[in-house]
Amino acid sequence: MTDSAIYACLGWGSLLWSTQGLPVRGAWRDDGPRLPIEFMRISADGRLTLIVERGGAVVGTYRAAVDVASIEEAVEVLARREGCTERNVGRWTPACGGSATVVPEVVPAIGAWAEAVGLAGVVWTDLAPLFRSRTGRSFSAAAAVDYLASLEDPETRARAEEYIRRAPAQTRTAVRALAEERLGWTPLEDES
Repeated sequence: MTDSAIYACLGWGSLLWSTQGLPVRGAWRDDGPRLPIEFMRISADGRLTLIVERGGAVVGTYRAAVDVASIEEAVEVLARREGCTERNVGRWTPACGGSATVVPEVVPAIGAWAEAVGLAGVVWTDLAPLFRSRTGRSFSAAAAVDYLASLEDPETRARAEEYIRRAPAQTRTAVRALAEERLGWTPLEDES
């Protein structure tokens, strides 16, 4: 990678503490774009994870340079890390603009931010919530915390609690506030 072509990955959840093979160069910086984020996706292991979603709390995100030579390579390595298809990776470059399938309206804000900080391209995880399909309920903060409170398997519950508590303290969402109130799941101190 050359210094003139810096590609970045945006993060707001587990990427910050577990890159799992994502070739991050340097530390995560807390100067990413402000995006609508909420604990709204039920992952395969039962955690309720953060995603970009309409109606989410608009919060600051993080960015890290990724050691890649092209936007295509950045998309590929993020998809591999997230265990998803390349279609589930949002992307932006100055030449091509950007794409996102779940919340396409965030692309202009990400692009403006990326241009302002001088990036050659940006990638981010672009996954759907799956809340209704996994619970049969419409999403709300109360429904999300009910879901978390209903987790009976100790390992699943521990993973779900760890994810919410390890998310950046600045990620103040409706679900986080209610999980703190009802479950006592307050943010953990920064361990990075």
